[in-house]
Amino acid sequence: LKAGFFTNILDGDADQLLTRGLNGAPITFSFGTKTVDFDVSNVHTFAKRHVVSYGGNLRFNAFDLSIAPDADNRTEFGVYGQDEIFLSEMFRWVVGGRSDRFDYIDNFVFSPRTTFMIKPQENQTFRISYNRAYRSPSVINNHLDLVIGQPVNLAPLGGSPNYQLPVNITGNPDLEEQLLDAIEFGYSGVVGRA
Repeated sequence: LKAGFFTNILDGDADQLLTRGLNGAPITFSFGTKTVDFDVSNVHTFAKRHVVSYGGNLRFNAFDLSIAPDADNRTEFGVYGQDEIFLSEMFRWVVGGRSDRFDYIDNFVFSPRTTFMIKPQENQTFRISYNRAYRSPSVINNHLDLVIGQPVNLAPLGGSPNYQLPVNITGNPDLEEQLLDAIEFGYSGVVGRA
């Protein structure tokens, strides 16, 4: 049984050197973030063939971001379980999944995974695996609210050679998670002795 806790607290200011404000000066990004995370996991063996691991985590995030003033806090929660099944001396099968809940996405997301392993020798493993993973939108993706100046040369039209065209950049609070399915074929092992 393992339990853990961590916190990240960060406050700072940074100038964005690649984007400028309407006055032509770098945009200052003031940020404050606080993260508190709790996790617990455990492993059990049973029937001489199963190694079952399970656990979960709970994370609280608080934000104070000058370029995303509507971003305030987020809560994330996830649980997982996995069974590594020893089918025989040579064959193993791992089956598992994880379910996550983000308070800024409407539904739970489920990430299944499975791996079939062939071990012709103790130090040689062939495997085929499938997994699904999600990436949730960041607080900046959802709540960015910034006006930058895009330099435009209006001299040919009788205007300023360095006019700062205002460009409003906004996030989208209705973004959904991104999904990735992966299939992997792999080999690992010791092929020579030192």
